[in-house]
Amino acid sequence: MGNITTLKGMIKEMEAMGAEYVKTDGFNLFFNISKNSEIDDNDKLKRAKEVFIQMFGLKLRVRRINCA
Repeated sequence: MGNITTLKGMIKEMEAMGAEYVKTDGFNLFFNISKNSEIDDNDKLKRAKEVFIQMFGLKLRVRRINCA
């Protein structure tokens, strides 16, 4: 139960930085990232990928989008 709560919290934090959660397929987490948002930074995304893999065994899949 604690891992689910932690995962939900991490998803909420990504959303707070400008990501949009799309879905999870059991192996991957899919996000749309708005260009020029706070999370649109290669170093931040790399660290987030490492954490999701180490803690949950999930890969982070990101699509950068233009926000109108």
